[in-house]
Amino acid sequence: MQKKTLIKIAASGLFLCAGIFMLRSINFISDMPSSPGIAQVRYHKGNSPVAIGGPFLLVDQHGSPKSSVDFRGRYMLVYFGYTYCPDVCPTALYALTDALNALKEKAKNFQPLFITVDPERDTRSVMRDYIKNFHPSFVALTGTKEQLDKAYKAYHVYAAKAPGQEREKNYILDHSSIVYVMDARGRYVTSFNHNTSSDEILKILLTLS
Repeated sequence: MQKKTLIKIAASGLFLCAGIFMLRSINFISDMPSSPGIAQVRYHKGNSPVAIGGPFLLVDQHGSPKSSVDFRGRYMLVYFGYTYCPDVCPTALYALTDALNALKEKAKNFQPLFITVDPERDTRSVMRDYIKNFHPSFVALTGTKEQLDKAYKAYHVYAAKAPGQEREKNYILDHSSIVYVMDARGRYVTSFNHNTSSDEILKILLTLS
């Protein structure tokens, strides 16, 4: 989907941080349209498949270095967002939290990750407080511009200040809103977005746990 098709945030205060869950220049093609929950998805750019995911080295909310290798052996649930997001990010994270709570003991098979797209404001202390609102297993990650850009590129993440807010202090961001499910070896399995209900997420995770 081209950038020009991204939903724009209205100046009147319709503060959606990411009503966009399709990535720029990438088409989503359902492999299993009749499957329960959300169908597994293949990412394509033109006629060519696009690889999703890759190694990263970032820093968690406590200041400890974390790499993608640290989470091997569990499914990673990777979400890119920001703590000042008024609605879409918390919607996605609460739905994921509810699903993980419903999994009970099986939740240990999954590692939810929240990677900031707003490092300018999302300091470690801000993220440490924010992430307490969600499942206790959540890890919040930030890093240098170079480190974050590498992660954004690997997951084809889009994020930019809303039109007209480039110089605003309390800006909001347009960004992709997708939870990527990566297997125990870091390979892409499927994805869902902030519109996916906790019940649908639970169905997906139960097929993997």
